[in-house]
Amino acid sequence: MTIALADRDIGTTFRIYRRWTGITQQDLAEMIGGIAQPRISAIERGREQVMSLNLIQRIASGLGVPGHLLGLAPEVMDETCSAIHDDDVQRREFHRLAASVLTGAALDWPDATWEVAASPPGGVDAPVRIGDSDVARYRKHLEWLYELDNTYGGGAAYRLTVTAVQQMRRALDSASYSPTTGNGLARVLGEATEHAGWLAYDAGRQDDARYWWLEALAAAQTVDDDDVSTVAFASMSLAASTVGTPRDVINLARAAQRCAAIRNTPRLRSLLLVREAVGHAAQGERKTTWSAFTQADNLVGTDTDADPYWLEFWGEADLACHRMKAAEILGDLDAAIQAAREAVVAVNPRFARNHAAYLASHGRVLAVAGHLDEAMEITGQAILRTAGVDSARIRSNIGRAVDILAKRDAGPTVRGFVEWARTYPLAGATA
Repeated sequence: MTIALADRDIGTTFRIYRRWTGITQQDLAEMIGGIAQPRISAIERGREQVMSLNLIQRIASGLGVPGHLLGLAPEVMDETCSAIHDDDVQRREFHRLAASVLTGAALDWPDATWEVAASPPGGVDAPVRIGDSDVARYRKHLEWLYELDNTYGGGAAYRLTVTAVQQMRRALDSASYSPTTGNGLARVLGEATEHAGWLAYDAGRQDDARYWWLEALAAAQTVDDDDVSTVAFASMSLAASTVGTPRDVINLARAAQRCAAIRNTPRLRSLLLVREAVGHAAQGERKTTWSAFTQADNLVGTDTDADPYWLEFWGEADLACHRMKAAEILGDLDAAIQAAREAVVAVNPRFARNHAAYLASHGRVLAVAGHLDEAMEITGQAILRTAGVDSARIRSNIGRAVDILAKRDAGPTVRGFVEWARTYPLAGATA
């Protein structure tokens, strides 16, 4: 949509707009005003080009499109509505909202500059004899699985990662290799096993996640791999914040801190502090919670070469997401909304799945706080941003936001949004 607007390709703009809002050409003509349905049809079919600045201004005003996206100065935007009936006003306001969703008017979306290879860089087979080059190939395959998760979510990468773990296990059991090579393969296997747990959690497979994390801890013990133990306990702490008790969250975070004692870099310390802090928030320990976040804020931007491999995702955006969770638990919805907004703005474009997750969380907390218009706009952006992403956590947040909106207001704008949102699988349920 934004590309079409930048090119002033009004025909494409109309087609996209009608596809995602479900309106007719007649509806579109009424929203713009002073233009008949046959002319809308001619523009969509490319038989007529829109060159008149006056008409472009009316289109921007009628659809609620930010003027700068069409190369217009802000002052030419007409916020008035010429509708005669209240129902028409409500209907037009809903479609204005849809336009802002489609163009991302509320927030600047990160550019999708990171691309994942369509296929893995190398198969994870089980050769008779394994050397260091094979271990390097296994690690390259695991890195591809990480990027698959970052872009498409846990549901997309889970089965592939489980298959890779099984193949690595077979290689470790049946192939011949030197002690050094065997140690390297065992470490990659431990990392892959932990990652399978994380993907299961993101895909909503909680029992599978616990199994893989326990397997990862066992694998880490065999080669004294503190990195794998640390990330396994840290992931289990995060999972416990939704499916466990506050004491579980704290104890697991502290277990991760003990495993990280040797390589306790500032960024790692920052992550583990806020994982524990969420547990303290759930216990109502406000002072302890915010003290931990203050420490984490001072540490998060301190990158070192000693940071563990799996910490790449951690930064201001994810820290803000944890702050949102703690603030919401403690009942401070204004702080939660602000933190959610910061997470969306700060996200690294490389982590497309996280961007969708932060949008979904932002929309949900806005709905909880009763900010219905903004909740619809942000949740709509989350829905559109999740095309191709398979994450139970995102699906849950979107579904909860839509359910809250459905119960909050019976007006036609909200009803129209809920009906639109529930046509998408990610927003259809709170599972």
